[in-house]
Amino acid sequence: MVFRPVCLRPHRRPPTNQTASHPSQQIHSIQHLSGRTLSSKAFVWRNVELGEHCFIMENNVVQPFVKVGSNVIMWSGNHIGHHSTIGENVFLSSHVVVSGFCKIGRNTFLGVNTTLANNVTVGDDNWTGPGVTLMNDTEPAALYPAKSEEPSKVSALRFFKVRVGT
Repeated sequence: MVFRPVCLRPHRRPPTNQTASHPSQQIHSIQHLSGRTLSSKAFVWRNVELGEHCFIMENNVVQPFVKVGSNVIMWSGNHIGHHSTIGENVFLSSHVVVSGFCKIGRNTFLGVNTTLANNVTVGDDNWTGPGVTLMNDTEPAALYPAKSEEPSKVSALRFFKVRVGT
């Protein structure tokens, strides 16, 4: 995984004479930065390293010294804590909270409202359902069903169309 530092600042539109009467009528601008897409409503600190082809939606907060791998999608409302690392091909659903010093492995899906405590390492090929709170490190290919702290006996690889590795 190659990290290329990028200076990101939230894009602000110049003021116009037109005002939207309702928040749903406001148009959010999107920045396209060298294969990375960043919503104007996302806040990414300047000292964050983003991989290629990242997509960061609105209301995401990415704190300093975070490293994000290639092909990462962060849906809306996530919080990524300082000094965390997100591997390649990771999908973060809405309202995921990643505390500081966490590491998320490659090919991982974190469901809605998933929470990671400080210093937690999520293994490669993991899948979490909605509302899962992870307090301890996980094994590779673990599946955590909704609101569970214990992994399922079923491998998470069962839910991926393409098997990783041989």
